[in-house]
Amino acid sequence: MENMGSDPATILGTLHFGGQWPANQQSHGPSFTFPAGDSVTNFHVYALEWATNSMKWFVDGQAYETQTSWKSSVRPYPAPFDQPFYLLMNLAVGGNFGGNPAPGTVFPGEIEVDYLRVYDYLTAPATPPATQEVRRVKLQ
Repeated sequence: MENMGSDPATILGTLHFGGQWPANQQSHGPSFTFPAGDSVTNFHVYALEWATNSMKWFVDGQAYETQTSWKSSVRPYPAPFDQPFYLLMNLAVGGNFGGNPAPGTVFPGEIEVDYLRVYDYLTAPATPPATQEVRRVKLQ
């Protein structure tokens, strides 16, 4: 989940992968726009479902982006997202994404996080078939 500070009503779901900058790559799809009067400055529940061959982004339970295709210079798909990764939570300033701060930018900036949870999704065990009565019939 990424937000460009100059547009607090819009967020993106972005995959960053590949080598270290400037050899890195990114991929993002549709953005999510908050309703009028709401923005990233309010508390929201953000989620990412990371499956073997897809990643799906949510805001407050509403899915807004799914990615099922990306490339890797290291190994075949679904690399590199078939390996352990780490979470990065930051408030970036400057750079190519948001550009340099404007003269009116207020410092210090802050990001406020109430909690972070990580779950390991396991499929539910299959329901065993119902027991059926077996009758033996003697054929003559």
